[in-house]
Amino acid sequence: MKDRLSTAAAIFAGLALMAGAAQAASPPVKEKPPSAAELKAKWEQEQKAKAVVLGFWHAVFEEGDISKAKDYYAPGIIQHNPIVPSGLQGFLDTFSRRWPKPLDPDKVVRTKFVKVMVNDDMVNLIYAKQRTNVNDPTKTYESFWFDMFRVKDGMIVEHWDPQIIPGPGQPRL
Repeated sequence: MKDRLSTAAAIFAGLALMAGAAQAASPPVKEKPPSAAELKAKWEQEQKAKAVVLGFWHAVFEEGDISKAKDYYAPGIIQHNPIVPSGLQGFLDTFSRRWPKPLDPDKVVRTKFVKVMVNDDMVNLIYAKQRTNVNDPTKTYESFWFDMFRVKDGMIVEHWDPQIIPGPGQPRL
């Protein structure tokens, strides 16, 4: 009887190993590629998200009209920036010091984006900034910056950038 149980256990273990090996050797299940209609719908959704973000950027950051932020930012926007509080009011409080009124049209400078990338509801803007060399203030260098936004229902609901908390004498934004 003991030999039969040992034999049965060995057979069971062997079958389990063979089943696992067979499963590991089977080709992975391939996902069905998206249809043309699904691809078109995704592209249209991405273009809408891109338009919201670029509209915000041009109206608010380039033209300095923070009153237009409410047209793009959701009231409860989540900020991943250590010096700008979350929420539309946090944004308005922070940037009203920078732009107490919209810029004169002749003072508006358009951002030259290095890349605008869109994936689903995420829009990433990458651009260069000229910085003063702290070791030699007579020189500047080019530094790349990004702002990434998540868009939902036509409004910006989340924002990321690489802002750090500035030290004494360093610019805040």
